[in-house]
Parts: sequence; C-alpha cells; structure tokens
Amino acid sequence: MSSRPEQEEPIEETEEGEIMSEEEEDVLLSDDEYEINDDDDDEDNMDLAGLMTSLLATPDGDTVCSALVNLCFQLETQNKILIKMLARMHPPKSA
Repeated sequence: MSSRPEQEEPIEETEEGEIMSEEEEDVLLSDDEYEINDDDDDEDNMDLAGLMTSLLATPDGDTVCSALVNLCFQLETQNKILIKMLARMHPPKSA
C-alpha cells in the first residue's frame, strides 16, 4: 500500500500543421475541450414545438384554451338551469 501518485503519461506536443489521427486528437482533448454542435439542438426544438402544436390543437383550430372557455360557458348555462329547477322545487315562503 504505497501512497505514491501514479505517473502520468507524457503528452507529446504537435507542431502547427502536423496531421494527427482522430484517435490521437481524442487522447489529447479532455471532455471540456470538445466542441458542442448546437445545430442539431435547434432542429430538435423546432420539431418539439411543431409536435406540441399538433398535440394541443385540432385541425379546426380548437386549442386547450378554447376548450376550457367553452366548458366555462356550458357550466354557467347548467348552473342557471339548476337554479331555476331548485326555485321551482322549493317555492319561497310568503309571510
């Protein structure tokens, strides 16, 4: 059980313009040094937006919002009918 640090392999420096294989480049680059290609992410975001639009809207143009508004109007109408029915079932007592 020795506490000696492991020796790191020496990194060979390359001259400017020297051609290296991809394997050699991968060895020299750490995870933080890799370039991130954001072009694919933009296309994925557009597809996600189109997908959400198609899922949350009907071909007629109805959306979740318009469905909730229609539901609200239907509940208002139902409440008015129920109030009228209740009023007929229990007529007000006259004094």
